[in-house]
Amino acid sequence: MEGPLDFHPPLDGFRFVDVLGRGSFGLVKLARHLASGKYVAVKILLQDASPSSPLSAQGEAVILRSLRHENIVRLLAERHTRTHLFLVMELATKGSLESYVLEQGGLAEAEARTLFRQALAAVSYCHGQRVVHRDLKLGNLLLDAHLNLKLADFGLSLRLEQGTLVRGFWGTPEYCAPELFLGEAYDPFKADLWSLGVVLFAMLAAKLPFRGKDTEELQDTVLCGCYVLPRAVSPALQELLAWLLTVDASRRPSAEDARTHWWFGPSREAAQDEEEDAVTLLQPLGVPRDSEAKEYLAGLGLLPGTGTEGTPGPQPCGPEALPESSQGGEQHHIEKDPLSLVSVSCDSMSVDVSSARSDSSEASSESCPPPCLGASRS
Repeated sequence: MEGPLDFHPPLDGFRFVDVLGRGSFGLVKLARHLASGKYVAVKILLQDASPSSPLSAQGEAVILRSLRHENIVRLLAERHTRTHLFLVMELATKGSLESYVLEQGGLAEAEARTLFRQALAAVSYCHGQRVVHRDLKLGNLLLDAHLNLKLADFGLSLRLEQGTLVRGFWGTPEYCAPELFLGEAYDPFKADLWSLGVVLFAMLAAKLPFRGKDTEELQDTVLCGCYVLPRAVSPALQELLAWLLTVDASRRPSAEDARTHWWFGPSREAAQDEEEDAVTLLQPLGVPRDSEAKEYLAGLGLLPGTGTEGTPGPQPCGPEALPESSQGGEQHHIEKDPLSLVSVSCDSMSVDVSSARSDSSEASSESCPPPCLGASRS
């Protein structure tokens, strides 16, 4: 369905190819740079009647212009006309993290750790620049050709002074922190960390932790702070999730604090590897000289040559022998297919170059049961 943004002037030096995403405030198109032949994503916005507004199209451009980080989508150029603003962005060729997670049916913990570490790095950098994102979600996290994460869509972002509180409900409700539902002044930086907790849960489960048939029911589940992961995860990950999804905002970590959590620590990975590779070496029994001792050990079948000293003990079960809830570590690789454009999350700058697999897992739609796993971190 076309809207006012579809009727825009041409962009000199570029040829538009297809629509990548569509939102309330912007339209994202795939475009080819004619001089170099390279593809880019172009976000098209209407020029604002009041450009001084903190949520103006120019405001988004100003914030993007000031950010330089390997995990944040880069602004390559700006073009202005009397009616439109064009933001030329680097193209994330593997599409949104949302599409990738749904295709995989949830990520293994090791892969989630790698991607979430990059998300935290991007948000920590933004917060260090006093920029709050306010719409962190899977659809606004993109993947490049090497499956590196890129944070995108700063349409709701603000640059704020230290300690500034805000009011109002912004962002995607299922990712919003409890304090946004209460109508009180809140710290938007801490609200970003709650949204990251929802992102981390969704990366693992391929579904959202807090849902409801309407806003009132969603609010109740968010204020309760109750969630249940559909499969087992490590104690470190359980603790990090509980820290991020703490209902009391004052007890949530900063992005920089979260980056130091032991789930990311090399000592944790080394200890796990040592535990997995550990082998217990047993010294074989020799033949005693004492005839009574020899007779006793022979009766137990413990002397070399009696046929029992090499009998194997219990063997570890393979994944096929485990219950389904214990097998959450399998990774599926996206097959390389010809270019296939897909629609992605509103206001995201991405294109998916892999066709959807017919056997890919889909996110579960069943509701989370009531028990609480995510209590406050003490």
